Amino acid sequence: MRRRKVSCAVETFAITAVALILSASVIAAQCVLTCTANITSSTDTDACSADLMYDFPDTSGDCSTQSCDPPQGQFPVGTTTVTCTDDDTNATCQFTITVNDTQSPTITCPMNVTGGTDPDVCTAVREFSAPGLDNCPNVQVMCTPTSGSSFPLGTTTVTCTATDASGNNASCAFTETVNDTQAPTVKCSGNITQSNDPGLCSAAVTFAAPTAADNCPGVGTAMCDHTSGASVPVGTTTVTCSATDAAGLMGMCSFTETVQDTEPPTIDAGPDQRRLLIDSKPVEVVFPPPTFGDNCPGASAACVPPSGSLFPGGITTVTCTATDTSGNSASDTLLVIIAHAVPVLGTGMLVLLCAGLAAMAVRRLRARS
Repeated sequence: MRRRKVSCAVETFAITAVALILSASVIAAQCVLTCTANITSSTDTDACSADLMYDFPDTSGDCSTQSCDPPQGQFPVGTTTVTCTDDDTNATCQFTITVNDTQSPTITCPMNVTGGTDPDVCTAVREFSAPGLDNCPNVQVMCTPTSGSSFPLGTTTVTCTATDASGNNASCAFTETVNDTQAPTVKCSGNITQSNDPGLCSAAVTFAAPTAADNCPGVGTAMCDHTSGASVPVGTTTVTCSATDAAGLMGMCSFTETVQDTEPPTIDAGPDQRRLLIDSKPVEVVFPPPTFGDNCPGASAACVPPSGSLFPGGITTVTCTATDTSGNSASDTLLVIIAHAVPVLGTGMLVLLCAGLAAMAVRRLRARS
């Protein structure tokens, strides 16, 4: 009986040892994968990814071949988890590949711009573009001042910045120069027409002061080349007024001052002329020229019939007229009295009969008229 117990104990020990050996064998055969460390890289030049190679995992135990997903090659910006798997045991390990966009965008500013103000304002609205490029999409461009802003007179620097999704940025700058190219507006009074001052060949002409306005502040007072209230000669005189702004631009306007000579000349035909008619032949009568004057030079006078004409017997009215260069005229008359010569009995002298009475009658009629 004792020998049986011993035999059973030995058998039990042997079975336990075999189980332990088999268990250790199984444990030693398990596949274990150890992945590479996490990888960080920058993007390739002008690309929004990186072309990367990595090491396959280290193995221990009973492993076969491994495959990793994603495979080696292009990795986008950001963090990608790579999982490596043993093809037979499905043992796995993981690591990350992080691709950072470290490339700054590029931005192109326009050339410096110079131009004039917009009509009737001291500013100019300017449109422009500053394109930005980047190796990755979604680059944003901001300019200060922005396109479409109203730029004041002078030079303004515009700064444009392109920023990509990773916060990389690049800047450029240019200038917008606004010059005042609009001359002032000068408003004159209307054309003026008036008569000469009495006894003068001119007139004192007054006019309202011109006004000046400009798109920019700083316009000077409008000045004229004639002074209001100054003496202006008969005829038409052009008055020019001008104003200059802060940019040196000049605006002008003009109007005319027309002084009309409306004053007639004065004339005195002179004394009546008396002659004797002999043998019934017309008598040549020469008389002094009339005396005349005018407020303006250039007046002339003529008599009808003229001095030196042949006058018949009787009374002839001679009309003398003075006319100035403006067409104004005035007239005066004298009488040419041609009397018949007759003898007076007993005296042997010639006397004028009826001539005096006739002349007096004509004078009375002229005075009444």
